[in-house]
Amino acid sequence: MANPALLDSDVILPAGGKIGEAFAAQAGTRIKALIQFEQETMLERTIRCVRAVSQGRVVVIGDEEALSHPAAALADIRVPEGISGPENMMHGLQALGNPTEHVLVVTTDQPFLTPESLQRWAAQADASVDICVPLIRQTDFLAKYPGMPATFFDIKDGAWTAGGAFLLRSETLPRIKPDIDRLFEQRKSKLGMVRLLGAGFVVKWLSKRLTTTDVKGKVESLLNCKGQLVYECDPELAFDIDKQEEFEYARRVFGA
Repeated sequence: MANPALLDSDVILPAGGKIGEAFAAQAGTRIKALIQFEQETMLERTIRCVRAVSQGRVVVIGDEEALSHPAAALADIRVPEGISGPENMMHGLQALGNPTEHVLVVTTDQPFLTPESLQRWAAQADASVDICVPLIRQTDFLAKYPGMPATFFDIKDGAWTAGGAFLLRSETLPRIKPDIDRLFEQRKSKLGMVRLLGAGFVVKWLSKRLTTTDVKGKVESLLNCKGQLVYECDPELAFDIDKQEEFEYARRVFGA
């Protein structure tokens, strides 16, 4: 069943991620969102998927090259990028002017994203919370994409990673943006994230007593907001193109 919070939401699509020179030579572009699989850029795929699940406006944030690409013309609004992911989200929110109560933020480097993977996660979203995040279990991810690297947090109740989609209350984002900046800076570092959460968390993590409930409670405290973790989400939401080996894997899957 469709979730009204998702169905009516405006959508923010950050498309500013860049790749290294050697990788770009193989991929044909330095902008991750513009990498093509089956004659479709990941930006086009993302816009197609979010259009299938939401009736809201779509905002793309990127540099001049990304915004001038035909794929970006499929969005309703195009916005120049800032210096960080959280800043880009704010730029998108400001460009909307009068955003919907919730905004859907989806990264644009997910080659296997589907409307169904978004719908299955969002169908479980609690519209009363400030931020809803999908979690993917490592065993599910590796069963779908064997041998692929990804950053998973191995804690007491399993090994998990967050998916590349977030449902946020639009009025909450400006207030928590400084704290999101801190979390964003440490997002790829297991130890950095745990340090940010406090010494007690370091001890619990090292002794494998830390749980996702512990992490959720601490993050809510840091951000002064109410969050929701949706467990057992589709692996498609956790496969992004950061490394050349991920690009090569996706290209083999698509038969390129």
